[in-house]
This record gives sequence, C-alpha cells and structure tokens, in this order.
Amino acid sequence: MHGDYSPKNLLVWPGHVMLIDFEVGHYGDPAFDLGFFLSHLVLKSIWSGRRQAEYCQLAAEFWRAYHERLAATISAAELTALEERMLSNLAGCLLARIDGKSPVDYLSEDQRGVARGLARNWLSNPPADFAVAIEALSPAASGG
Repeated sequence: MHGDYSPKNLLVWPGHVMLIDFEVGHYGDPAFDLGFFLSHLVLKSIWSGRRQAEYCQLAAEFWRAYHERLAATISAAELTALEERMLSNLAGCLLARIDGKSPVDYLSEDQRGVARGLARNWLSNPPADFAVAIEALSPAASGG
C-alpha cells in the first residue's frame, strides 16, 4: 500500500496519472489507501457548497473505475470484503481528519459536525456499499 494515497500525491496531465511520494509505502491492507483517498473527497464535498455534487461524482467515479478494474482480477467476494473494509477506513479517516492529530483547517464547525456525524453513522451502521455511502452526502442529506 502507498500509505499517503491522496489527491495531492497524484500528478495528472492529459492521458496520464502518476502517483508520487512513496516514503511511507509498506505492506498492508489496500482498503486503507482507498478510505484515505476517498476521505479527502468526502471532506471536500462537505466543504464545497454548490460544488458538492462534483466532489461526490468524482468520488463515485474513482470508486467505480477502481472497482471495475479490480473486478477483473479478484473474486466478487474478495471485492465485496475490500469495499466493506474501505468503508470502515473511510469513516475512521474522516474522524482522524476532524479530531485527530492532523485535522483539516478548511471546515467550519458545522461542517466538522456533518463529517463527524457521517463517520460515526458509517461506523455504527455500515452502508451496504459505497454508492449508499455517497448518497448520504447529497445536499439534502447533509443540510446543504
């Protein structure tokens, strides 16, 4: 796993994507990288106001492409288990970025409450899949 798989560590130009900054790469569960990456997009969706749907769409497209690519190489049961672990990691990473040692500095206190509530809900009542989780971020669901 990369260990710091976030949008800031992707270089993107037409027809190319390059992952950089491997200093904390190690053997581990790839579900952490997925949850960590998606936590950045979820937090930005909470922060972004009128652009919330764009961040949700980006997160959904990332997961769709990842899921589609991986579905060709692992069993459906393995993929489902990875998605479940990813969702747990996503919730944990949200809480870490709100109340942990390296909190994001761009959310208002109300937005922090929205993120905290989503994460706690996802931990106590895990969504069936990422599509259900991302649906919880619709403007109506998050009070936007």
